[in-house]
Amino acid sequence: MHPILGVGTLLFALGAAYRPQCRYLPGDVQWPRQKLWDRLNATVDGRLIATAPLASVCHDPQYNETACAVLQEWWSWARYHENSPTSVMTPWFQDQECSPYTSVSTPCQLGNLVAYSINVSSAADVQAGVKFTRENNVRLVIKNTGHDYMGKSTGQGGLGLWMHNLNAIEVLSDYSSPSYHGPALKLGAGEATVQALELPGGFTQGGGHSILSSQYGLGADQVVEWEVVTATGVHLIASPSQNTDLYWALSGGGPGTYGVVISMTVRAHSDAGVVGGASLSLSSTGLAPSIYWGAIRQWHEMLLPMTNAGATVNYLVTSSALTVEAITLVNGTADDIHTLLQPFLVYLNRSNVTQAAYTVNTTTSTDFLSHYLRYFGPLPDGAFATAQLIGGRLLMTLVQNITVSTPFYVVGFAANLSITASRSPVASNAVLPAWRDTGVSLILPSVWNFTLPRSVEVQRELQLTEKLEPQLRKLTPGSGGYLNEANFMLRTWKEDFYGANYDRLRAIKKKYDPEDLFYALTAVGSDAWTVADNGRMCRS
Repeated sequence: MHPILGVGTLLFALGAAYRPQCRYLPGDVQWPRQKLWDRLNATVDGRLIATAPLASVCHDPQYNETACAVLQEWWSWARYHENSPTSVMTPWFQDQECSPYTSVSTPCQLGNLVAYSINVSSAADVQAGVKFTRENNVRLVIKNTGHDYMGKSTGQGGLGLWMHNLNAIEVLSDYSSPSYHGPALKLGAGEATVQALELPGGFTQGGGHSILSSQYGLGADQVVEWEVVTATGVHLIASPSQNTDLYWALSGGGPGTYGVVISMTVRAHSDAGVVGGASLSLSSTGLAPSIYWGAIRQWHEMLLPMTNAGATVNYLVTSSALTVEAITLVNGTADDIHTLLQPFLVYLNRSNVTQAAYTVNTTTSTDFLSHYLRYFGPLPDGAFATAQLIGGRLLMTLVQNITVSTPFYVVGFAANLSITASRSPVASNAVLPAWRDTGVSLILPSVWNFTLPRSVEVQRELQLTEKLEPQLRKLTPGSGGYLNEANFMLRTWKEDFYGANYDRLRAIKKKYDPEDLFYALTAVGSDAWTVADNGRMCRS
């Protein structure tokens, strides 16, 4: 053996053998000393924040009765969590270590939260955070602004990159690249719906459906370039002509995986003018079960013709009511919406369902924002709470017994996402292929009850994972789930969230993140790590 090659091989082997297998946690002997945190704070110009749990105002010694009462009122909504550098919206991952609903004397602990966060203001801040975690063997977490049902935005004892205030919007009236020429918006990674009605970061990286999807496609289809910091600290642009493999992966291949997104640039669509809208409700009260569930079946048969006409439909089903929250038809009017609904209304009348059992309201809005606020406002809170357990599936069939025999209900999103001239992506992307031939995505939420013991909610999650999800999967072989709104315990997540794209995505992650610095639950490559019940993350 050549002596230089032999020495090199030996050193590599020793280095691999001595690489820490687990991330350090506060209290470990190897945990970074305070002077290292102080040095990091100086590097990021004082933007390092030591975690103080949001609900600490509900516990001694920080107890504040007024502040705690406000927090209890709004805890199930996104507002307070998204404005916190560390708080997470989903109750499961809050872990009740510091809850506004436990006694004042209960100790408030960090639990599942990061130990520190950087209030990111630039790519340089991200580079500093990446470098620190890599050199000190500390878990890295990325926290954006949007909802997170999958636990990706927190991690016990880690260093968080809080992207919320990286929220500038730049209007590019004449963006030009080999793949797109026209108006575009450059959005900071922390940008929120309130300003842009389109979320960069995790929303788009997960594919991103919206009420405009039948007209323009998914959020990932709109991206013309990503600004990214990689795991090795490189600041680069990923587009259809630069770092094309990374562009492909970021555009639908899942968040928190390949790099830290600083901004994204998306093509801008002009306001279409009038937007037709509608809401509808049907009560089961006074109806025979066969009549009510017959109407539910008829409703689902109606969805395909509506989405083929360019409409997007948001609705929910319980054992007591069908509630259509919104139908959106760009370049449509109230009359157009009424025409789409006419077969369903005729069915109800033929089934002797009186108008006392249902209501229909159709509208014509003069612009998209007016329509959005009418059906999904008021902002900033919107219409949907986040304190839920959820699972989901892209499918065309509704399982009746879910709403009759379980505490879960069904939320449906219907859109036509097949690729046409009007819905053509900027370039090829990693969106789950099942989206392109799926008419309906169903989500199974169950509202979290903070007054019950956590063990009750744990049993409901197990019911979702072990009983309901297998039923849905059996009905829809070859389909998948929306990885932004799904069950984090799903054992078949590789197939369901990424499908045939998974192996290619894993290879791209290895290229840009060779040491698997970036970890997020159910993200590509996440099985390289195992997180124990005590929060310790170790290599698998």
